[in-house]
Amino acid sequence: MHVVKYFGLIIAVVLSLSGCTAQHGLVFSNRDWHVSEYFGQLIDADTTWRVTFGERLIPAQLPVISCEDSLRRYPGMDRFLADILYTTRFDSAEILFYAPHMATMLVKPHGVMPPLRPSSVSSPMGDERPYTMWVSRDDVEEWQRTAGEMYTYTYFDRRKKRLLVVDFYDYGDEPVAQIFVFQSTTALTDRMRIPCLLSCPFSFKHDISKLERDVEFWSNAVDGHRQLAIANYKIGQEQLKRRLDREAIRRADSLLAGYGYKEALRIYKGIPPRRLTAPMAMKAAIAAAQCDEDSVALSYVKVALDADSTYFDERISVTELLEDCRLLPEWGSLQEENERRIEKARPDYDISLRRQLLEIYHSDQDTRGRWIMAHRENPTDQSKLACLCAEMLRTDSVNKVKALRLLDTHGWIPRSKVGTANQALFFVVQHAGSAIIDRYMPIFEAAADAGELPKDLYAKMYDRQQMYAGKPQKYGTQRVMDATTRQMILWKIEAPDSVNHLRREVGLPPLVTCPQ
Repeated sequence: MHVVKYFGLIIAVVLSLSGCTAQHGLVFSNRDWHVSEYFGQLIDADTTWRVTFGERLIPAQLPVISCEDSLRRYPGMDRFLADILYTTRFDSAEILFYAPHMATMLVKPHGVMPPLRPSSVSSPMGDERPYTMWVSRDDVEEWQRTAGEMYTYTYFDRRKKRLLVVDFYDYGDEPVAQIFVFQSTTALTDRMRIPCLLSCPFSFKHDISKLERDVEFWSNAVDGHRQLAIANYKIGQEQLKRRLDREAIRRADSLLAGYGYKEALRIYKGIPPRRLTAPMAMKAAIAAAQCDEDSVALSYVKVALDADSTYFDERISVTELLEDCRLLPEWGSLQEENERRIEKARPDYDISLRRQLLEIYHSDQDTRGRWIMAHRENPTDQSKLACLCAEMLRTDSVNKVKALRLLDTHGWIPRSKVGTANQALFFVVQHAGSAIIDRYMPIFEAAADAGELPKDLYAKMYDRQQMYAGKPQKYGTQRVMDATTRQMILWKIEAPDSVNHLRREVGLPPLVTCPQ
């Protein structure tokens, strides 16, 4: 009798110690989760993980256990989870979350799971309807899951009144185990004091231990959970693609900042347009324009405007980085659409003044664009080129009167009033000759110092002023026609060894070759 008592005492101590070990052995990812209002999914704070529960009502205040603090709210939950992980052979796995009312637990196993015969195998997971093969109990194959497969295991415990269905698959590029916990109400579940949600009970009043021979119950439990796992597998693949896209975008942005336009464009082209945000698409447009792929640049501008109904980018109208795109037929309608968005988003703009500036800008640039196009098509057609030059001079004369009147009346017109349309003043003065540049240079210098005029534009005006004065330029932005070769060559540079450093400071791409 005493031996039996001591033996019972030893068992009690061992069980107690195992409970303590289980409590301290649980490893959590410590992620914050919330219920998405738009997708009916559970999503973590940085949107790395998204998990769907199918077409079910998900309470907005869904209890989610994903850290030690949330674990302590429910007495006995530590042993409950530890027992589930022990039963499913995921003792050391990292718990991403356990949502009791959704009967779902998601864990990341540590290390490679040892070969174990599954109940079924579903593959290939990327198909619209993966094929499921049931595994017989006497199968002796060495089971080792591949990335395109999902292994399903089932564990039924009559005494604990619990059914566990484990789907083991890859979420993105990480193996995960999604555990369906079908639990009948017991003394243990009552002690946890999990709040009752009528639409999604934590435990079930009926005794599943009496359903051992209910084939319909088992097939519904396993098949229904498999469909959720397949859906989450596909979500994981989409999340992986988005993560890889974000990493690629960071590389492309870095290359763009370092003037690596060709390589940046190659990366942008490798990302499906539907996964580009509006700012990303505009960067891709700039890279394409810098590579003289104007039609590609235009397509990315369209992507930018389509990606966000409220998006606009003033660079569409006035940046030199996209200047050649204005020669394409679709450009005008895109600019009109952009202007409508700007007016709606910027009610504080002086729309009348902004339109005056844009009209000046477009008339200044459009004639030059037609001259560039004509020169590209037939550089020997001197008659047509001369005609366009005469038209350009007439337009410049009209624009000069308009622009100088605005400068004399308003001074530099701030961006808060007209947006980047104020850069039209720069282009007119830049084309107006040395006397006008000298007269208004202090205004442009002050605007550049205040961040109202891009530094690269100021650098071009400064270089042109130096060139007109017969002095070497500082930033290498001005070219003149060689009288012998009739080719455009760089005007002499003040400090050739440091010119690319100076250009980088003002946001200009480096010169590939530079005269010494």
